[in-house]
Amino acid sequence: MDLSKLRVKELAEICRKFGIRTSGRKADLVERIKANNTYQADVAALAKMGISSERHTNSHGGTKRGSGHTIDGSNKKQKNDKDDNVAIDAVFARFQDPEADETSMTEDGVLKLCDALGVDAEDPVTLALSCAMEAETIGIYTRTEFRRGMHKLNCHSIGDLRSSIPTLRGQMRDRAQFATIYSFTFGFSKDPTQKSLALELARELA
Repeated sequence: MDLSKLRVKELAEICRKFGIRTSGRKADLVERIKANNTYQADVAALAKMGISSERHTNSHGGTKRGSGHTIDGSNKKQKNDKDDNVAIDAVFARFQDPEADETSMTEDGVLKLCDALGVDAEDPVTLALSCAMEAETIGIYTRTEFRRGMHKLNCHSIGDLRSSIPTLRGQMRDRAQFATIYSFTFGFSKDPTQKSLALELARELA
């Protein structure tokens, strides 16, 4: 896992979760994390299962927003973004909880979304999806987060999102992107009493 690809903020978050000092240069943070027993256990567990952090794939993940459009000017871009959001919001509306805040998709909706995508809700690929959305709370996607993820993946329909699942799996096998997802997962879903994330991620990477 190439920790040097992470931002200082992401490295500091991992340090906080490990209970180690967060001050200092980026190189210092990387060295502290590498020396941490929990991090070493994660890496060892992945290696034991035959998963190499050096493995690369030609991942198409993280497509920049609007990359599927030809933009001739700011007005056209705004129109395209608005049209995209209308389509994306229609997808979101299928899964939002009618009894909850209209701008949120709660746990039941997320489960239905996973069914529509043909993936188990406990499949670690959902971590890559949540990372793309930059979701703040496990089991909940806000409309803003959902839009963000759909734009990043260049998706406008449930079919598009379903087709992006292999791309998301590829992201988890890319050294740099795996490090980002690892960092995101720490802040997103790790229980303070949990010692390792390796088993969760290794199921996807095996």
